[in-house]
Amino acid sequence: MQLSEKQNNWNAQAVLLLQLGRVNAAHHHDGLARRFYNEALSISRHTKDAAGIANAYDNLGLLDAEDQNISSSNQNLNQAMKLYHSSRDSSGIIESYAQLGKVFEQKGDIEKALSYYQRALAQYER
Repeated sequence: MQLSEKQNNWNAQAVLLLQLGRVNAAHHHDGLARRFYNEALSISRHTKDAAGIANAYDNLGLLDAEDQNISSSNQNLNQAMKLYHSSRDSSGIIESYAQLGKVFEQKGDIEKALSYYQRALAQYER
């Protein structure tokens, strides 16, 4: 990351921070993962990188879902969804719908989960 900083390659640094967050989340180091995701979010906001912001929100939403913080997960995933829609990122939209479906499935709201899964499928078929 020092090379990214020296070269002022902030987007590369944000991507690396997201990767570090994912590795830590996979090893259940949630606090560290959240710190990396928030750092990536801060950099992406600073550079006005909509895709980077969406990815950071997406990862924060997944982390919140793992921690059973459904309200925060829903909020972060919906933030990502708005950005994916505004940038017409169909794969991001599909992924967000599927992840929101998973969140509501974990919550026990099967009807809402099915609704999001069906939206993902409809988006995929476009």
